[in-house]
Amino acid sequence: MTPKKKFALVSVLVGSLLTSCNLYSPLEGSGSVQDHLEIGQACLTDGNYDCAAAEYGALPAGTQRQQKLCALYLSQAGFTLSTLVTVFKNASDGAREKTLGVVANKLLPYTVQKQTGADKAIVECQAYLDLNPAGDEGKLAELLRALSYFTHCATLMAKTTSVQTVSDADDTCNTPSTQTKVSATSISAAGDGSVGAGSPGMCRADAVACFDDIDKMASNSLSAEQAEIKDAFDEIRAKFSGPAAQIARAGVISTL
Repeated sequence: MTPKKKFALVSVLVGSLLTSCNLYSPLEGSGSVQDHLEIGQACLTDGNYDCAAAEYGALPAGTQRQQKLCALYLSQAGFTLSTLVTVFKNASDGAREKTLGVVANKLLPYTVQKQTGADKAIVECQAYLDLNPAGDEGKLAELLRALSYFTHCATLMAKTTSVQTVSDADDTCNTPSTQTKVSATSISAAGDGSVGAGSPGMCRADAVACFDDIDKMASNSLSAEQAEIKDAFDEIRAKFSGPAAQIARAGVISTL
């Protein structure tokens, strides 16, 4: 991708993420749509994502509503403009497979609120793409959909600094983590993707979900202008050889 094209794409995405917060919408105007946008902005300024989601969710069904909800939930998950720049930079600098690990650490500290945002981003970004399967809007929607899966897996990786498991037979996964950053140790203390007594690691369900995220992230139709991002996603996918928990953890470790 040429620097000019890359800058143009970043500009479009930055604009999308900024407008999800409605930072530059006019404060004047009347009508229910404008009211919802302005109230949503106020909610976001206060960090009240539930309130913002209610306002954006009340917008008329269509592209604007879905784009705002998609970008809103990515923001709630912690996917900031700085994170976006990191994705583009790593995709260009030959450290493509490490992008996932870098972003996972950017999402710290892990919170349930961020996880909820990541969960909902997948749904809303897919809905945005469903409404816009082609054209320039479709290119943005396809990329945001891929980023929603990327962010979801990164959030699950960040979760290993909060709770871990010591057995793949135990789905409660409530062993308090002593880790302060996402690392090979937080994913699998044994180093090979396995977990056990004295060797905690990523929850089984989270490891499997992360594989599913990466699989869907890479199976996208990103445009030619987004070739470097697609190549980065494909390289990350190549590190995951299967969905079994231990194999999935080993794949995650290879991105750190």
